[in-house]
Amino acid sequence: REFRDAPQSFALVVTDLLMPDLSGVDVARAIKEARADCPVVLTTGYAAEHDLSNAPVDAIVDKPVPADQWARVFRETLPKAVKAAV
Repeated sequence: REFRDAPQSFALVVTDLLMPDLSGVDVARAIKEARADCPVVLTTGYAAEHDLSNAPVDAIVDKPVPADQWARVFRETLPKAVKAAV
């Protein structure tokens, strides 16, 4: 809902695969429909149990996620958003 209200205020969105109301894939799809240039990172502890090959995300991160892995993912995905904004 917050993204829908102010999509330009987001540089990147991190979502989990399994959530109560929408799946992370559904959230990613809605974000990409609203703003295709916004990077979406999907986290999950169940990647092997789901076919995520067509998920509209820029990165998939297996949990648990160490800080250095977050840093790498952000370094790789944020430049896409910065280039799109320029």
